[in-house]
Order: sequence, then C-alpha cells, then structure tokens
Amino acid sequence: MWFHLGGTTLSDFCNAAGTQIDPWIWKGKQQSQFVPEDAWPATQPPSPKAVERWQEMLNLLFSDPASPTHALRTPLGPWLEQLDSEWIWWHDPTSNRVLEHQILHEWHQWIPPPVRYQQQHYRHLGLKLDPPLLALQHILVTVSHVWLVIPSDPVLPP
Repeated sequence: MWFHLGGTTLSDFCNAAGTQIDPWIWKGKQQSQFVPEDAWPATQPPSPKAVERWQEMLNLLFSDPASPTHALRTPLGPWLEQLDSEWIWWHDPTSNRVLEHQILHEWHQWIPPPVRYQQQHYRHLGLKLDPPLLALQHILVTVSHVWLVIPSDPVLPP
C-alpha cells in the first residue's frame, strides 16, 4: 500500500498540520503525486481487502480508531524548514492564493473564484517567480482537471 500511494513516511500520508490521516490516503487512493510519475513505478490500485488491512494497520499503529477524522494519537512535530523543497502545495493567507512549487524557482499561482461549494476551488493563474515565503503555509489539495479543490475548513499547520 505504501508503495502504491507513493510515500515513505507517516508524514507523507497525513494532513499538512500532521494531526490526522489524509482522507484519500485512508481510502487507499493517491491524492496527488509526491514524486514525478516517471520517477516512481506504476502500481495497480489496491483491492478492497488490502484497503481494509491498511486501515486496520493505521488504527493499530497511528490513528485513534474512535476518531471520525482518523486523528493521530500523537500529532507529528513542527516542520523542520519553512520552505521544504519537496512540498508541492502552499497557501498564502494574505492573498488567499495557492502556490504550486513544481521545480526549483518555478511556482504556479492558483486563485479562487467566488465560493459556491463546500470546498474551495482554485483556477490556474500562471507562473510566479517570487513567492511571499514568509506567509506561506503547507496545505494538501486534490487536483481535478484544471481546478484545485481544498476543503472549506482545511487543517493548516501552526
């Protein structure tokens, strides 16, 4: 399962705040690529039985079985660096834009249209070379064609 989901550590499978298992990961589904597709072997989706075993393992080792959000028994610690070179999605709360860090010094901007859903959607605005690094927060998103989808109440790190 870890191999299929493309992660190697527990933090790869948690929300950006490190407080709960990501809902997509809980279901055994890839949210977005942690690494480029050509750098990670292709795998088949897991069987329902494999997903069930995955959830049992997560509950046994990491999450609170009574928690509907799959909260971790012990939240992960703070980020080691403000600007992690491997983290892709960032939120700038001052402009409410999402920045996508694709390669070194290449950032793409996403802006929100008016809110009409329970989730916030963002559309691609274009390349931004100088992100406001001090205000950025780690976030998790779901990519749906040309839209980014973020829960209306995303859990962000402190």
